[in-house]
Amino acid sequence: MRRLLGALVAALLVAVATTAAVPRPATAAQQAQDSSKPVVVGSGSDPIDVRVVDLEDAVVAGAARGEDGQGGWFVTAAGSVTAFGNATHLGDLAAIDLVEPIVAMASTPSGNGYWLAASDGGVFAFGDAPFRGSAGDIDLVEPIVAMASTPSGNGYWLAASDGGVFAFGDAPFRGSTGAILLDQPVRAMVSTPSGGGYWLAAEDGGVFAFGDAPFLGSTGGVAPTAAVVDMIALSGDGYWLVTEAGTTVAFGTAPPPPQVQSSGTVVAAERAGSQLWLVQHPTLDVVSAWQSGGLSSRAEADIVAAAADHGATSVVSHTGTIRVLSVTRRGSVVDAAAPGWQIPFTARAIDPSAAAVFVGGEVAGALDRGEVVMGRTTANLRGARPGDQVTFLGGDDVARTRTIGAVVSEGRTGAELLFGDADGRSFGLDRASSVWITGIDDADALTAALQQLESQHAYLSFGRSWDPATPDPDSVLSTLRLKVLLGEFDYRYRSGDEIEMDPRWVADNIVVTDVPIIGRIRCNRAAVDDLSAALAQIEAAGLASLIDVGDTRRNGGCWYARRIRGTSGDAISRHAWGLAVDINPASNPWGRPPTMDMRIVEIFRANGFAWGGTWTRPDGMHFEWTGRTDQSS
Repeated sequence: MRRLLGALVAALLVAVATTAAVPRPATAAQQAQDSSKPVVVGSGSDPIDVRVVDLEDAVVAGAARGEDGQGGWFVTAAGSVTAFGNATHLGDLAAIDLVEPIVAMASTPSGNGYWLAASDGGVFAFGDAPFRGSAGDIDLVEPIVAMASTPSGNGYWLAASDGGVFAFGDAPFRGSTGAILLDQPVRAMVSTPSGGGYWLAAEDGGVFAFGDAPFLGSTGGVAPTAAVVDMIALSGDGYWLVTEAGTTVAFGTAPPPPQVQSSGTVVAAERAGSQLWLVQHPTLDVVSAWQSGGLSSRAEADIVAAAADHGATSVVSHTGTIRVLSVTRRGSVVDAAAPGWQIPFTARAIDPSAAAVFVGGEVAGALDRGEVVMGRTTANLRGARPGDQVTFLGGDDVARTRTIGAVVSEGRTGAELLFGDADGRSFGLDRASSVWITGIDDADALTAALQQLESQHAYLSFGRSWDPATPDPDSVLSTLRLKVLLGEFDYRYRSGDEIEMDPRWVADNIVVTDVPIIGRIRCNRAAVDDLSAALAQIEAAGLASLIDVGDTRRNGGCWYARRIRGTSGDAISRHAWGLAVDINPASNPWGRPPTMDMRIVEIFRANGFAWGGTWTRPDGMHFEWTGRTDQSS
């Protein structure tokens, strides 16, 4: 059975797929209707009605209308407001070309008005919400991310990602974290019932209390499994932290929180009375089509045409590797390669205009502004945050700098860094790798069309997010996972495909050892025990004669500091990591039907290695370490 997805595409499908097998898609409207059914979660003696609302993927914030829990509003990054329940649409900014996206929303106590706040501090008032000023004319150090109103409705606060607070109207300034170097950016702000204080919540669950807001606890040094995206104050003595996975954590006198099995990424939460409303990115059915080594221009055009013929939305994804020089904040270095060296980063580029439906409105907005979006694990590895500057080298060897416009899960970026496609093409990130398709009217008809294209284009494959998940014994670890497990290295070019790697990383990771059958070999120390075990089992099974030792020593081997051969760009070979072993390369060349004995394959798989022989373009010589289950999960 062919491989369903490459590691990066698989990450995207995990992010947008439902948590269980779903029926074939009908229309986008039917999908939204089906996914917004209420879920009732018990909380002590009081049930909490949790409604998961999939309005628009660009939804960034919400506000409740009063305390009865019967309605409210949600706003998109473009400023379009949607009313639900008994709330009335009081105006929005949909017809205005905003300078910066909307990021926050708050309602008046009467429930007959609301404010919208943009990332540059601009404030827009509707209904009976009075305009009391904005930070639009202030040169902000960090962008605005949250907003809260006073109990009187005559004032409000704006909070920036660094915890800076700006007070307007009768909102008192009670302090901020603007002068503190936070581990993670602020994501939410709520005021106390009296209006005499407020809390700020950071992405890692850190809580900061000011004025009459008591500190009731935080996640401390144990960060939640998903990033905190919102905070809800249930009284002056209790609050919930809501994560992007839909889970909530209670502090103080707050009742046990509802735990919702979310099938998407939660971007905002709003409490009204006994109800908790979660706004999440839509649950999408996605088809992804790709071609080994990159899509040819003809294959790309045929796939996009097939999607259009079946009323579907598609976006072309371009992938590659760029060389990062540094990450800086306000002129100070956050992380950097040594002078003259670079750090390899996986990168992806997509069209911002089509990105919102796949990766979210705030991501699409950042790409449209010419900014880069960084994966959260990647940011955590180096202490990066929105607003930082990334300087890198593209395929033309020209140094460029981009602002980090958003930090989101790698399930949404599909790479360490995500660019807009026009921006990516400007520095050589132009290799079309796959086409993502959603909004499918007739899944069977589209499947038939793609199957026809498979017969016309060599090495073309496609996968569907709603197909039952089947374990792939030959899937490999992502580059990011390798960095987490083994650390990352600086590198620089030598002649041809060869690279020079950070000698400290090489000394820490690459060892010379003797293994059964092959003898002396140089590999990553993380893989040598599993390699030795596999070869010992092959020897014990009487299969050693099936390995051509001379060919393997001359043309195979393990550690070789080079880029991937046969592809464009700067992708680093797994041989440079010392994790790939080539066995019998002469009789199992890349791109040819493999002749490897399957008994050898199964022994390698049992010892933590993937085999390249089942890949879309087979690589029968290639065995790549992925670790045992407990190491690679």
